Amino acid sequence: MQENKITDYSQLLDAEVLRYCVESSKALPALAPDASVEEHRQAYLELCRHFAAPHPQGLTIQDWKLQHISCRTYQPEHAYADKIMLYFHGGGFVLGNLESHDSICADISHLSGLTLIAVDYRLAPEFQHPVPLSDCLSVTKYIHTHYPNAQLYLAGDSAGAWLAAMVSDRLNKDRQLISGQVLIYPTLSGDLSWPSYTRHGSAPGLTTAEVRRYGQLLFGAD
Repeated sequence: MQENKITDYSQLLDAEVLRYCVESSKALPALAPDASVEEHRQAYLELCRHFAAPHPQGLTIQDWKLQHISCRTYQPEHAYADKIMLYFHGGGFVLGNLESHDSICADISHLSGLTLIAVDYRLAPEFQHPVPLSDCLSVTKYIHTHYPNAQLYLAGDSAGAWLAAMVSDRLNKDRQLISGQVLIYPTLSGDLSWPSYTRHGSAPGLTTAEVRRYGQLLFGAD
């Protein structure tokens, strides 16, 4: 697959998005070409900390575990009594954890008025597909069992959005367990022949080569 690389995005991106890309490039620590997965994870956490904001006031936060899966609950002072959101973080199924998306989850919970549960599913390559999906399914089923009258909403960004869509699809096949989804720039088709992967294969933020590498780490395929 040949990529037509576009290097000047100043005329294509919104000014605010462009500033974010530039700031991200400055904040992301430099890594050697042969950097380990753990080094990439630490660099990603440092990038996330750069953009993190203080927790909104009136938010109660509690860490807990479902067997081996760490979770974090965010509850606003005046939360809806019958609505719960589960959030699956992004990071290519390889990066990220409860800390990387702590600020994002806190803001979503505060602004929406929803009790939000962040799920720290196990990551590739140590745990390949379908382990991350199984972890997200397990937590969602657990919450449905313990709060059977609550409306459940699934949300996530990037890889997490894919997980949210997959969990919703699995659980809604027989009956409507999931009330809604919030998918933030989800990866859905995996078709690397689309222009976003070819024409814009080296765009700021995430390259086609990185997407392909994450897929290899998740599925163990060439």
